[in-house]
Amino acid sequence: MPTKITLAAPRASRTTLLYLHARLHSVAVLLVVAALLAAPAHGRLINDSAGNSAAELRQQLKSQLSADSTGSDDLNRQSVDSIVQSFYAERSFRPAWTTHAQQLELRQLPRLAELHGLTATEYQLPAVTREFADVAAVARLELQISRTVLTIATHLRYGKMEPAGKYTRLRVQYDDAARTEMLHSAAASESLLIYLNNLAPQDLLYRKLQHSLAGHRTMRDDGLESPRIKAGRTLEPGMRDTRVPQLRQRLGLEPVADDADLYDAPLAAAVARFQQRHRLQADGIVGPRTRRTLNISLSRRIAQLRVNLEWQRWARTPAGTDYLRVNIPHYTLQWVEDGRSQWSMRTQVGNKDRQTPVFRSVVNAISANPTWTIPPTIFREDILPLLQTDAAYLQQKGMYVVDRRGRPVDAGLIDWQTTTADEFPYRLRRGPGLGNALGSMKFMMPNPYLIYLHDTPAKHLFRQPTRATSSGCIRVEEPQQLAEFLVSMQKQRSQQRLVKAMSTNKTRYIGFDAPVPIIILYATIDLNDEGELIFADDIYHRDRQVLAVLNSTQAQQPDTLIASLGGRPGG
Repeated sequence: MPTKITLAAPRASRTTLLYLHARLHSVAVLLVVAALLAAPAHGRLINDSAGNSAAELRQQLKSQLSADSTGSDDLNRQSVDSIVQSFYAERSFRPAWTTHAQQLELRQLPRLAELHGLTATEYQLPAVTREFADVAAVARLELQISRTVLTIATHLRYGKMEPAGKYTRLRVQYDDAARTEMLHSAAASESLLIYLNNLAPQDLLYRKLQHSLAGHRTMRDDGLESPRIKAGRTLEPGMRDTRVPQLRQRLGLEPVADDADLYDAPLAAAVARFQQRHRLQADGIVGPRTRRTLNISLSRRIAQLRVNLEWQRWARTPAGTDYLRVNIPHYTLQWVEDGRSQWSMRTQVGNKDRQTPVFRSVVNAISANPTWTIPPTIFREDILPLLQTDAAYLQQKGMYVVDRRGRPVDAGLIDWQTTTADEFPYRLRRGPGLGNALGSMKFMMPNPYLIYLHDTPAKHLFRQPTRATSSGCIRVEEPQQLAEFLVSMQKQRSQQRLVKAMSTNKTRYIGFDAPVPIIILYATIDLNDEGELIFADDIYHRDRQVLAVLNSTQAQQPDTLIASLGGRPGG
């Protein structure tokens, strides 16, 4: 006998509700698509009985496209119009969206957009009837459909927001020809919805984000928001407090009949698990930060899920690619193989004033026992003011001055009081050894920000849950293990050179014959080793910038994104 499941049962946990809502939502979507595919096609929307000949419609399409090509100053609209014009020219201006089955699916575009965290109204088409007396109106509708399909296809494949700017270089560039081909494929597909859906990432993290988004939305719509935990004293195991029942409810735990106000050991363990999944100190103590995180509303979590779906659309990696992956707000470096993390280590990233940028590159070399050339930002903002106060600072820190060719310069001849960072013709350098900010290892990766992975003498900071402590570069917890792993993928001589280099205190450069792909990304939701979603603070306040664009009706252009996804080159 089948088990009856009641989603609104008062004793069902919050986690169970989220899972069931998401699963039922996914099944419902599949049923909708199946119903659309099964719907009989009733022929073309345009037919001769309405007085609209194929020749007239083609001529109208050609005329309207010609008029549109000169009618807008909007660069994005110009690009869309150019692609749509190419699309119709390549099909001799024949209409593309003329079957009953297509019309059924086109009506579902807003729903499909919602499943991916996009704004439904941006893809809403006007009501469509099967026959039109005015061939010009039919042509206008045909072109509007093509623009809408192209827009949602682009947003699902590449993301709505263009993450290309001064401090963000992530997106794989595409040209108009590729988008034109997408439009051809959409028009020729057996199912438009399935084709469009498959343009989005298909990896486990993206699917988990979609399921969680569906579950949170359903819980919100069903009024299942848990009561907030009121401010008050810190809650610790063994205490009694009237807020304990609220805490249980927020964690999705069932209420207890006896000692309902007792903060017992099982509850403390549940709090610690929650803290682990939210990058908090897993001590089982509910202080102000844990309480604020527990009180995050369903609507706010929905917004975060939508933003992270967009981040994943930008950060997608071709199937079969193995790569290093740094997630900035989670402070992690991972090795991803066959789409799954094989190992991870902790990192320290740029602080809020010197943010680590987002980009792709390759690790192509290791510098063992590296010298440290002080980056311009650190020289300007940190070191020069100290030198102007105490010229002995340079010697105390083991630094020296070199010219642009690396030749030593007598620092005693420099008047630091009159020196300005912009006109300083030299560089400061720190030799290898104790006190070097790069530690024993630097991992080179070409990029315009002077960013690299490196060791650090500040090992104690890896024990902190919040590790936005560097000047932009990425400090790794286990540099020796990372180096050994990377050289294991190179020729034997690279491995031998690493062993030899680490046995001395001399700087040695080990180039790679097989550079290793790496992506530096910013995503506040990720997966843990158990495949569960884990959440991090928006340390650079970037999510709200992305959310604003997702909620807008136009994609943001690269030039307007520089400030919103910033960061500063550093070390």
